[in-house]
Amino acid sequence: MENFFSLDGKFFRFINKFTSLIALNFLFIITSLPIITIGVSFYALYQTNLKLSQNTESYIARTYFFFWKKI
Repeated sequence: MENFFSLDGKFFRFINKFTSLIALNFLFIITSLPIITIGVSFYALYQTNLKLSQNTESYIARTYFFFWKKI
């Protein structure tokens, strides 16, 4: 049980993923307010979510805006 609440435990990894997804969805909503940019925002959301699921990225906003500017 002591490993469960450590910084490398399952609980904090879950909380980290959960807050990253909330931040990613917030960025998506903010950048897709004008209907014209919803396609670009969806592409950036998808690519960033892929990087997040593969555990290869730690900076959510930086990655999101990198893919947003790429198109």
